[in-house]
Amino acid sequence: MRNVLIVAFLAFNVGMPLRYYLGDEPYDERFAWRMFSPVRMVRCDVALYGADGRALPLSRMLHVVWINLLKRARLQVLEAYAAHYCAGEVAAGRPAVLEAELTCPPPDGPERGICRRGLQDLDRDGIPDGFNDARECEGQAPQACFKAACGEQSASACFEQTCRGTLVARGTNLCEGAAP
Repeated sequence: MRNVLIVAFLAFNVGMPLRYYLGDEPYDERFAWRMFSPVRMVRCDVALYGADGRALPLSRMLHVVWINLLKRARLQVLEAYAAHYCAGEVAAGRPAVLEAELTCPPPDGPERGICRRGLQDLDRDGIPDGFNDARECEGQAPQACFKAACGEQSASACFEQTCRGTLVARGTNLCEGAAP
């Protein structure tokens, strides 16, 4: 019986993280092996907008812990807050409108040449400095690596497309049951 419990314990501890690796939520690492993961360091830009279209003051509406979870792309927190906020607006007789914008770097962003140092070009060669020593560029000149990563795009267009992914785009009212 003891051996069965040990095997079950080990199977659970190996199997749980597989949900992360086989799933489709790269920012939710709660049950992953994350010793060397760059996702923990990802910081997203979060903004919430009310019925009048103005940005809502997150620091006055949410505890800092919840704001930090939003900045780590936890969509479950956004869904739960939207339900709470919308119920409060309806109860107060106000129009229930909540829009969100959540923009995050990709989990592997720190390893990509274009994302490593942004658009910084201290050596003035026309190529962002992140390509000078990026792993993806081993054995290549920075210019060739930039061309392979960005094609014919400008550095700023490549940076926006590659390093700033929009997880939740503004324009959808979360109070109407739209999932982020």
